[in-house]
Amino acid sequence: WARVLTEKQTTSLFKVLKNLLSLLLQLAVLGLVLTAIANPQWTGDGQVAEASVHEIEPSHTLLVVDTSASMATRDDGEHDRMTEARSAAQRVVDAMRPGQVVMLARMDRDVSLLTDWSSDREALAAAIATLSAHDTATSLGPVLTFAEAALRGLQNAEVVLVTDRELPPPSPETQADLQLRALPVGPGKRTKNLAIVDFSVRSHLGNQLRWALHYTLRNTSDQKVKVAVSLYVDSTGKARSRLDFVKRPPARAPFVAELEPGQEQSFDQLDVDLDGSRAALILEPYDKAAFTDRFAVDDVAFAVVPERRTVKVQLVGAENLFLMAALSTRKNVEVEHKDLAAYTGTTGYDLTVFNGAGPAEVPAGNLAFVNITPGAGALPYGLGKPVEKPGLLRIPESATAHPAMSFVKFVDLEVPTLIPLERKKGQEILARTKGGAAAILAGSTPERRFVGIAFDPVESEWVGHYSFSIFFVNVVNWFFREESEYLRAQTLVDAWRVKLPWSTGKATIVRPDGRAIDALVDGAGGLAYTGDLVGIYEIRPKDAPDREPVRVPALLGSRAESELAPQGDYTTWVPAIAEDAALPDLRFAGLALWQLLALIAAGLLVVEWFTFHRRWTV
Repeated sequence: WARVLTEKQTTSLFKVLKNLLSLLLQLAVLGLVLTAIANPQWTGDGQVAEASVHEIEPSHTLLVVDTSASMATRDDGEHDRMTEARSAAQRVVDAMRPGQVVMLARMDRDVSLLTDWSSDREALAAAIATLSAHDTATSLGPVLTFAEAALRGLQNAEVVLVTDRELPPPSPETQADLQLRALPVGPGKRTKNLAIVDFSVRSHLGNQLRWALHYTLRNTSDQKVKVAVSLYVDSTGKARSRLDFVKRPPARAPFVAELEPGQEQSFDQLDVDLDGSRAALILEPYDKAAFTDRFAVDDVAFAVVPERRTVKVQLVGAENLFLMAALSTRKNVEVEHKDLAAYTGTTGYDLTVFNGAGPAEVPAGNLAFVNITPGAGALPYGLGKPVEKPGLLRIPESATAHPAMSFVKFVDLEVPTLIPLERKKGQEILARTKGGAAAILAGSTPERRFVGIAFDPVESEWVGHYSFSIFFVNVVNWFFREESEYLRAQTLVDAWRVKLPWSTGKATIVRPDGRAIDALVDGAGGLAYTGDLVGIYEIRPKDAPDREPVRVPALLGSRAESELAPQGDYTTWVPAIAEDAALPDLRFAGLALWQLLALIAAGLLVVEWFTFHRRWTV
């Protein structure tokens, strides 16, 4: 019995030792797993430290992507800069750290917010994928103002700007205050480019008042370029974009010119038939094999020419054949003379001209007053005392931009007698004497437009000068919205100044791409909208969709945007992880430390399983 009891005691002790070994093995596996989860890293001095050596602090990154027109440049002929910008913006999102949030915005003429503060990489990536270039110039001012307001009071705030640097950088102080850094895209050097920077259509007096084209071309490259300018016309009134126009052949043979390196030159084409038409001017290299233009947005400009309807004019008062001839110079004008006694009002007439006598009350509509003496009728302005021999007439510098004075010049024009016109608030002096007496006055209100002439054109011999006819052609054009400002294309650089012939709460705008949007209209007919796409826009009252639309042509028109050259140096953005990394990334057989610990734990589990099934640890 003593021998049996001794053997049993030894077996029990061995069994306890085997259970203890199994426990230690399980504890080792647990310790290895927990250590791997902590992601330790080698310090490089034979010791191990925790991977997360800093507290997680919140950080805010305002990610701004340049979406101006120059971002559509295809530097390599295939991919545009916008494609590169989306990839660069995605790199910023991919480099986000714990506690970091990003707000995405786009920048061109204005700044637009695309997301709120977010740490959702997928949502930010989806917003980045929607970015595309607009046909507008770039303005950094709105971005800086927005960034200052958005980042005020936030921890670890920074601005990352993805841009082709087609705009001068802010001051070093501003960059430091906003922690502004840039991710540059594009080649970083000048790209060869041809551009139309201005385009307008005006009446041409030399040939039955047909149309004249005025445009300005620019060569930003460092080589001499031969260019071809083609005019496309659409009389159907349907074309809106470049693609719509080039479906038909050019209206005339291309105009060919040579531009020196860096040269900007203006051209005129006269005697063009455009009545009731939409027109597009397209600029191309004459030899495309010798010169490749990678930027297409500024190679096209548009114009809308309203159809000239017959304008009915009544000349009230003394008969004046010179005045009737001047009014009839503009084609599609019918002039009817009547005595003051036969005058019944302005209804049925587009323009009423009072010569020598005025009405009892100032009517609404389009009016002209010629040589009205005090007490001879009601006027929208006041009259002073007659002045004998007032001297030569002059055109003030401020009046040269008025539509009625376009191409009007006075050469030794002297009047024998003048009744000075006393202007009221909002009225403009178009001509005056050396002493400052107003000789020609113009005014515009929602009820009427008018011009007033303080002297007799026949006695002054003005009727013998070509500027007499030009003045009245301009007046009629001004009254009927065919002045050069109306026919000049709007640019996509500054806010539009479009006055609509109606006053309503909203307008429906059909963009060149066919998409319809709504915009507000103020009480004076001012449109609260500025386009972002080159082409022709159609505007109608929202509550009257069948009304004849107002058509607004738009071109890029930005010399700075067409330059296609970096304008300065920015501090370059680099990922914060690369800046803050303090621990070397030491690996064993290509494995990080946490991966190595996890592998050892898996190996111990295999040993435990094998010994258990061999009954060695049971």
